[in-house]
Amino acid sequence: MELFKDLGVIFTKEGTLGKDWSPFMINRFLSFSFDHKVKDVAIRADKYIFWLDKDFIEYIYYTGIPRAPKAPFIKYIKKPGKTTDDLQPLVALIQKYYKWSDQETKRNYPAIIKSIENSDELGELLRFYNADESLYKKYHIDIKKPETKKEVKKQKGLGEFF
Repeated sequence: MELFKDLGVIFTKEGTLGKDWSPFMINRFLSFSFDHKVKDVAIRADKYIFWLDKDFIEYIYYTGIPRAPKAPFIKYIKKPGKTTDDLQPLVALIQKYYKWSDQETKRNYPAIIKSIENSDELGELLRFYNADESLYKKYHIDIKKPETKKEVKKQKGLGEFF
């Protein structure tokens, strides 16, 4: 399905629509148009998109949409890109430690970020909140686990009991 080519065919009225064009997607894009005539056609066709045949929907578009020399620019909504927050895993760790809800975390977020940025020893914070090794690697901190000395127990012989 080549959506923009199909939109160009509808506006210029030159050529035919592809075999696999989707009336729903075409109508969705036409509903974002700034031209009121086009928007009215999209609103009226929207009621019947799933019940009418593709040929009849195409006929509605050809008769209702005024001819243009080229397809106009139609602004459509895009999914916003993900913003990466470097300190988000640490904030999630603090949220889990204090058993905060998302609302409480959102309310305390500025204070959390300020305390993390002012902290000289990020490694100590990670140790305090019991972070796993992936966070140490992410923030380029050496993992210094407390060394525990294992005591070797001497076996007691029968002589020690008597």
